[in-house]
Amino acid sequence: MTRPLLDLVRPELLEIAAYLPGKPIEQLQRELGLHEVIKFASNENAIGPSPRAIAAAKAAAEHMHRYADAGSARLREALAERLGVTPAHVIPGCGSNELILLTCQAFLKPGDEAVMHHPSFLMYPIAVRAFGGRAVQVEGVDHGIDLEAMLAAITPRTRLVFLCSPNNPTGDFIAADQLDRFIERLPADVTLVLDEAYHEFAEDPSYPNGIERVVSHPDRAILVLRTFSKAHALASLRIGYGVMDPAVASVFDRIRQPFDVNGIAQAAALASLGDPDQIPRTLAMNRAGMLQLTSGLTALGVVVRPSHGNFLFCRFPVDMRGLCHELEKSGLLVRPLLAFGLDEYHSRITVGLETENERLLTVLRQLLPATARA
Repeated sequence: MTRPLLDLVRPELLEIAAYLPGKPIEQLQRELGLHEVIKFASNENAIGPSPRAIAAAKAAAEHMHRYADAGSARLREALAERLGVTPAHVIPGCGSNELILLTCQAFLKPGDEAVMHHPSFLMYPIAVRAFGGRAVQVEGVDHGIDLEAMLAAITPRTRLVFLCSPNNPTGDFIAADQLDRFIERLPADVTLVLDEAYHEFAEDPSYPNGIERVVSHPDRAILVLRTFSKAHALASLRIGYGVMDPAVASVFDRIRQPFDVNGIAQAAALASLGDPDQIPRTLAMNRAGMLQLTSGLTALGVVVRPSHGNFLFCRFPVDMRGLCHELEKSGLLVRPLLAFGLDEYHSRITVGLETENERLLTVLRQLLPATARA
């Protein structure tokens, strides 16, 4: 009798739930024959990439028959200069997702633990389990980040702590004084991973710069992860970067895939960094969209959480599974949060352009029952 192929796979991998991204625009267009679809499901930047990044990507595409610079030297140097560190502190990656995987590969042995708050980015538990670790997910009150509970969850087997700030999907952030106290109390043999994918959107003066903590704590393993997918609008090119002590960065350089950051992505990221208008115009759009959506959704009976990202964490008065299905018929992609372990009333809505936001609100006014608004 033929042996089932899955018997050959490490059994713990079969227990991992696959990452579920937001539905692609093209898929909904095919399914329903729609010409126009607006996506509010994946925290993409609706304003789009820098014109300089587009031009640089087109120019780099002419050389796609050549391997890219395996070390991303120019990008490392540009990031280092901007961030006030040395190029040896910087590790570009194929999105910050690759850096999460490299972190788990570098620091976890089978049976080791990684502590993280819940709900948060879905890739943390997936990456931890993929390398034989145990993901310890800590619930906070009203889905908040409970640093005291996270410290209490640390055991002698804990090797990693993930903090997502601003947090996906809730939009919460950890203030500077809270972060500093947390670092002081963290055991010296535990590595802290600060995921700052949405840091550009956090304009509150109490929001901390994680990279300053890397520099000011040379005796601690602190890793800061960032991305070009959000504010820089290069999501499709899959490029991010980490900032960490050069000794840790050298380990990442040993285990990462060769040529992991493609040449088009390197060129576009470098050009976007050099565009002084990209971040300001993105933040201006985001501020206006936050106000527009918060006001409109609240009037419809939706509970909207204050957010420091480019999205809103919402609790609707109706089951989001049915509502999202109806929204799709109108060419609107909104994401329920069942995959994040939340109930059927929660959703995360990405900020769009003014006309896109108004389109969503108009359709919701038609779909939500009047009783829900009372």
